[in-house]
Amino acid sequence: LGKHEELVEMLLARSEQVTGSDRARAMAEIGRIYAHELDDKAQAVVAYTQALVDEPGSNEYASDLERLAGTDATLWNEALTTLAQEGQGEMPVEQRNALLMRLGGWYGSKISRPDLALSCYQAVVAVEPSSDVALGGMASIYRTAQQWPELGTVLLRRADIAPTPARARDLRASAAELLDTKLNEPLRAKDIYEQVLADDPAHEAASNALASIYERTGDNQNLVRMLEKQAESVRGPRRARVYGRIAELFEGQLDDLGEAVRRYEAAIAVDEHNIDALKGLDRIFNRTGRYKELLANLDRQLHIAATPRQKINLHERIAAIHDEEFLDHKAAAASYEEILKIDPAHENSLTALVRHYRALDRWEDVAALYEQHLKIAEGNRRVELLLARGRVLAEQVGSPERAMAAYESVLEHQPDHGGALEALARLREKSGDALAALGAIEALAAKLLEARGDRDGAIERYKAALDADPKNVTATGALRAAYASRGDASSAVELINREIESAEGNLSKARLYGEMARMLRERVKDDARAEAAARKA
Repeated sequence: LGKHEELVEMLLARSEQVTGSDRARAMAEIGRIYAHELDDKAQAVVAYTQALVDEPGSNEYASDLERLAGTDATLWNEALTTLAQEGQGEMPVEQRNALLMRLGGWYGSKISRPDLALSCYQAVVAVEPSSDVALGGMASIYRTAQQWPELGTVLLRRADIAPTPARARDLRASAAELLDTKLNEPLRAKDIYEQVLADDPAHEAASNALASIYERTGDNQNLVRMLEKQAESVRGPRRARVYGRIAELFEGQLDDLGEAVRRYEAAIAVDEHNIDALKGLDRIFNRTGRYKELLANLDRQLHIAATPRQKINLHERIAAIHDEEFLDHKAAAASYEEILKIDPAHENSLTALVRHYRALDRWEDVAALYEQHLKIAEGNRRVELLLARGRVLAEQVGSPERAMAAYESVLEHQPDHGGALEALARLREKSGDALAALGAIEALAAKLLEARGDRDGAIERYKAALDADPKNVTATGALRAAYASRGDASSAVELINREIESAEGNLSKARLYGEMARMLRERVKDDARAEAAARKA
């Protein structure tokens, strides 16, 4: 310990004999000894503070002081008091300003005294008006304190001394923003923005802010002129956006659709994928009834559409224009066909396309479309489509077999559907015996009812089938089985009697008598009648 104290005494003695950076080095070495060898943080801070008095521009000494003082408010107050007192003494202007800049930063960040920090920065600016660092410190304090007039003044002073024209324009734009948004002085802000844009028409912040002022004040003519100059000074997508903004002004506020079209087209010439410009033309062409141009525009939108939903919406609009404005069924159909390539279950297209195919006499395509629609239809809608398909196949296509299949499918869903039954009867009549056709239909209806569990309804249908065609063997056998399933053996026996009367040939009659004998014995429990029938067999 004694050895280190002797070294400190020696360094102190040397510091009294030298000045400037030499004395600063001696004091910094003393600070290092106190910090690392003697573990005396307070004395180390005092030593580094004195080193900074002699060499305030040393970042190394400043870092050591910050590390040692840390967040200890007492140490910082002592260090800053010393630095402030020393700063009031005789020293070169450059050295004093560097010391004041250190003090300003630490007053604000270490002991939360922005008032003292501001005094330091102001003192620097008083002797060095072009100190951007000091002015920047003042600006930060004013901004935190929301002292907007003072901040605006400082920003303009910084702009006057900015090292580059671009930096000066940015600072002036910031000052104008304060005038407009914080101080309610849009006219002064407008003048500054216009000055910035006179030097750089492409300055985005100034352009956007000035545009906002023009819009609020309704100065659309000046807004257009400003945007025109901006468009000349930028390139690529940004130029396209500016043209689009000009076009929107002509379309809306200025109500000059011709100029709006010209500017939207200019935007597209720069950026052919500019969707905002394409939609702007879309609105104008639709509004003015320029449908040929609108179709071309929608086609361009279609080529850049990103999602299936967007493409479907555009195809629908194109189809509607072909249909409603040009009465062009072929072109409208082509658009709906494109939709079905994207979404085969698109309900509106399936419905609309039928109408256009009918107008074009494309009946096979109509039938195919109904078949496609049936894949997604349910309930009553499915029945409607089957009926429509049956009519087209029967009346336009001339395919009774496929038409009958469609009507039979209707009866699978609604066995008592009068329209389907009648249509099916007509088709069968055309293809042969009318009574046989009716009998076949009734038998089919009965079969479907039976499959659905309606045995009584099925029996009535089977009886109607036999009334129409007594020789319908299929209906007879099915009715007999239905009676048996219902437990009505007597009716089944009576039906066999009717069959025997109309049967041809002894073999057929013998088979029927045998069936009657079995039923009388097993179901009716009438052995005498069963024996009589067996004898006849």
